[in-house]
Amino acid sequence: MKKLTPVQSVALMLILRFVYAMNWYNVSPYLTSISGTYAEGSSGSGLILSSFLLGAGIFQIPSGFLASRIGTRNVALWGMIIMSISVFLSPLSPDFIIFLVSRFFVGIASAFFFSSGIVLLGQIDKKNIDGKITMFNVSFAAGGGFGIILFGELGRFIPWQTSLYIAGIITALPSIIALAMIPNPGVVRKTMKGIASKAFSPLMLLLSLGIGGYWALNFTAVEYLNPYTLFRTGSVNDAGVVGSIALFSGILGIFILPFARKYKPLIVTGGLVIFLSLLVILIPFADVTGLGAIALAEGIFSITIFSAEYYYVVLLETDETVVPLSIATMNSFQIGLGSLIAFVFSLIYSSNKELAWYSLGLISLILLPLSIPVLLKVEKVSPAT
Repeated sequence: MKKLTPVQSVALMLILRFVYAMNWYNVSPYLTSISGTYAEGSSGSGLILSSFLLGAGIFQIPSGFLASRIGTRNVALWGMIIMSISVFLSPLSPDFIIFLVSRFFVGIASAFFFSSGIVLLGQIDKKNIDGKITMFNVSFAAGGGFGIILFGELGRFIPWQTSLYIAGIITALPSIIALAMIPNPGVVRKTMKGIASKAFSPLMLLLSLGIGGYWALNFTAVEYLNPYTLFRTGSVNDAGVVGSIALFSGILGIFILPFARKYKPLIVTGGLVIFLSLLVILIPFADVTGLGAIALAEGIFSITIFSAEYYYVVLLETDETVVPLSIATMNSFQIGLGSLIAFVFSLIYSSNKELAWYSLGLISLILLPLSIPVLLKVEKVSPAT
């Protein structure tokens, strides 16, 4: 079968990223229905989300080791195949535990695709890598918003089981085409000796933790801006608009890249994290218009921050075979830290909503200085500077 050109391969990878994101959020409209089907209480909804994040977090580092040994293409694309199968089979679960296991496997598949997918973009075509990473993240924002809206509408007419069958098919089609037609870059590591020390280098750990506070802030804000707006305004429509803006505005992030390239990493990443953290601290003082504006800013500029941190790994790591593991390690730390901070936020939020938002912004600001040594080093090796 004829293989795709680099441009075609990158385009197909962006489509995969879109449907990948769809499977992060397409169960959100059905959390109550799924829990009810299995006679679970409200705690069941949290377990559905947690089982997915657990799989995504635990298997980040193993997926990075595997990608270094057998190649990013094989890990990323087989991850999407596993995701499509897990999503499609999940409605057949005879009990709630089996359903949670299916979501755990969706999380494993997402771990396989994400870091390997980012690195595969650069291996397919080394031109404009930071632009490709930004488009990769923009595709996630679009796919996540699509997942919530499409499956929320489908839920009005068909059972959640049928919706997940559809999601599985949507995921499988481009995944099978990609597996057959995207060429293999052939970048593999012949020996795994010494790879662990590179993956857990002090610079990578500092960058992971320094931006990890903002990762937690962004993840938590996207989840809670909708219910918080409903609490403040009592309007379901206002809450829906603010919640949608937080996801869909990420699409606009692609237009920020040309401006971000003109400035030093410390100014771009550090400045944006400080700005967005302060906006979150101001959430208790904002009216509905202000909440929408904060959601807009978080969505747009978070794409720049996350795209930049992955690009920094590509710049700093001279051994191409280690890059997927380095990014996977970063993801693992940030997902773990983010889940912990989100849990603490939920405890504070239940008793004092204003204090919860203050705490979230302050944690992001407190951890940010850890990234300064890395950002200064990036400045020395960055082509832009």
